[in-house]
Amino acid sequence: MTRRTPIALVQLRAPRVREVRVGGGPAVLAVPPLPRIGFGSGAVVAVRDGVVTVITSQGLTEEALLTAAEELLK
Repeated sequence: MTRRTPIALVQLRAPRVREVRVGGGPAVLAVPPLPRIGFGSGAVVAVRDGVVTVITSQGLTEEALLTAAEELLK
């Protein structure tokens, strides 16, 4: 069986993307353009046991997005 690299398509600007830990594991966070007031789109992408999970947001603060992701990725 060939092992494949997980891929997730999220169309957000690269300068807003950084590595984080969410739900006890590594993830990628695309920070909303104005993270403190929740203006714009954000996303969290994580791979757990070969499953790619993409959590997208519109109008959430960075803190609210990470809180939601923590709950979903426990």
